[in-house]
Amino acid sequence: MRQPPQCLLALELFINRELHGLHELVEREGSVEERLMLMAEYMITELEQYANLMPIAYEFYALSTRESDIRKSFNVFFQRFIKIFEKLIIQRINQGEIEHVDPNETAVAIVGLLEGLTLLWIVGALNIDIGKLGSLLQTSLSQYFHGLQAEVD
Repeated sequence: MRQPPQCLLALELFINRELHGLHELVEREGSVEERLMLMAEYMITELEQYANLMPIAYEFYALSTRESDIRKSFNVFFQRFIKIFEKLIIQRINQGEIEHVDPNETAVAIVGLLEGLTLLWIVGALNIDIGKLGSLLQTSLSQYFHGLQAEVD
């Protein structure tokens, strides 16, 4: 049986660290939007701390197109990442703050937004510093969530 690449362990440690921090934030008290903003802050803090490793992280993306073990790790990561946001969406629906939407589809869109903005920043397409990226992430998430608010009679 083929052994997974050694680099897979490093990838899984990195992934598990980020997911653990986000999971803790989703369990906190406060409004869904407050927790969402805290999650964006956490992601920026992590990005600042590991900015020099981001090229390696994106190398893993490239490897995932050729290595099934790495692709499986990313699949697990993104499914767990999506579930975290899905939980927030369900809470917001249950509180009557937003119209009923498909929680999974909405969570996928949020993760795509976060990942896309991060990728644009990493490749230099945004030409902004990391502080501005944090502000952009929060603004984008806020705009997305406010667009989903239930109409008030």
